[in-house]
Amino acid sequence: MGERTRKITVSVPVRILENAVKVTGKGVTLTIIEGLSELDRRAKRSALRALRGKVRFELDLEDTRRSNPLVTARTTRHRSARRCRS
Repeated sequence: MGERTRKITVSVPVRILENAVKVTGKGVTLTIIEGLSELDRRAKRSALRALRGKVRFELDLEDTRRSNPLVTARTTRHRSARRCRS
């Protein structure tokens, strides 16, 4: 089942709406949805930035690559493709 929707009526300055529709290349509804989604992403990024220096994060990249066969397969393919060109 899809995401719930809510029908709304808003007054938006014509120039701003027309410019936004041109930028997205989509219709009015999809442009509004994209704009609201961007606001949501921006708020989440700000919340993550606020955690900077407060959360300890350690990652062993080599161990991660060894334990994830998809990463290893992509890395192997990429390296072999580079060898073929030489």
